[in-house]
Parts: sequence; C-alpha cells; structure tokens
Amino acid sequence: MSSKVHLIECYFEEWENTLLRAKELTNSEKFHLEGITVLLCHIAAMGRARYPNCKDWESFKNIVRYYSGKYDLFENIDLLFLYQFQHSKVSDDKNYQSLLNNQEVVGILEKAIGAEEKITISDSLRYQKRDDLLQIIKGASIPGFDESNFVRYIELFSNNQILYEYARCEAVHNNDFPLINIGITFPDMQRTFTPNHQITSAVMVETLEGIISNLKKECLAEEKWPIQL
Repeated sequence: MSSKVHLIECYFEEWENTLLRAKELTNSEKFHLEGITVLLCHIAAMGRARYPNCKDWESFKNIVRYYSGKYDLFENIDLLFLYQFQHSKVSDDKNYQSLLNNQEVVGILEKAIGAEEKITISDSLRYQKRDDLLQIIKGASIPGFDESNFVRYIELFSNNQILYEYARCEAVHNNDFPLINIGITFPDMQRTFTPNHQITSAVMVETLEGIISNLKKECLAEEKWPIQL
C-alpha cells in the first residue's frame, strides 16, 4: 500500500466517523433537526471537495447526482412543487420563470396525471420522470412548445433541486425545515417529526453514506484526492 493510499483511507475514515456523529444527532429526538443541518452541511462539504471550481449549488447537486447512489430518487420531478410554484418563495425567481408555457404545461399534466388534490396523496403520481412528462407535453401539441427549454428548466422542480433549495438552504440560512412537519404530543410535550416529502431524514443519511462510500472507492481506485478526480 502506498503512503498516498493510506492517507486517502485515513481521510475517508474521518469522514465515516463524522457521518456516525451526524447519525447520532439525527436519531436523537432532542437534536434531530440539528442532525439534519449537519448532514446537509457535510453533503455540501463533500461537494466542494469533489467540485472545488463549481458554484455552491452546482457542486452540491453534482455530488448528490453522481455519488449518492440515489440517482433515480433525486432525478424525480415533484409535480406538487410544479403545480404550486406560482405561490412559492421562488415564484419571482427569474430561473423558475424561464420555464415557458408554465400554465399550459400544468394544465396538461393535471388532465393526464391528476390535479393537486389527487397527486398529493399518491407518491406514484406526485413524483414523475422528466422523460415521461416530456412525452405527455409533446403529445398535447402546445403551439410554439420549446422542448429544449422544458428539458433545461423542468430540472428546477427535481428532488435534487428541492434538497438544495428547500432542505440545505432553508436549514442553514433560516433554521427552517419545510420537508418536515414538526408537532407536539400531549401531555408529555414531546416534539414529533413527520416527513411530508419523498426526501426524509433517513434518505438524507443514506445520501451522505452513499457519497462517502462511492467517492472513497473512486479515490482509492484512482489513487487520487477528491479534488484531483
């Protein structure tokens, strides 16, 4: 074993220990939310280690997309987010506004898949593959439909974007957790945490686990640090 390989193993051993500490927090009723914040910060840190020249959002999404082992889940498009976009915190964001024919697209998907009330209670309807949505839209023959625009900007409604925009940014900057319903039990006054999204706290733990494991394998195989890949 070369000295570099040994150092790389030590580097990832420390990350594995860091993951264990984050899991202990997440599994704790008292520090559950703090654990989620730590997990998201660690995902961001791994992204920066692997993609140091990318913007923060780009390195975060890339590390999740290519190393989490949950590609299919994070590439899902959340129809509920698409339907509710005009009433969300990003409704005035120029990037989201770049999706052309937004209202026509929503109307077509409501007819083909289901309206908001229907998809809210069914994960199989709420979370869709972008290629399936594209075929539905193309079949509806919207006048002047721009396929390249749709393919580019529908990604903003993906679970990967939601993990960054509504989990990572809200937790770190606002101490807010929109993907979790926080309640109180009576009479013991204990907090409860109920996921309202496909991205649960368990998924976040598994995401960081996958990133550390898969990045470690690649670094050891190539005998390179993450920044050198």
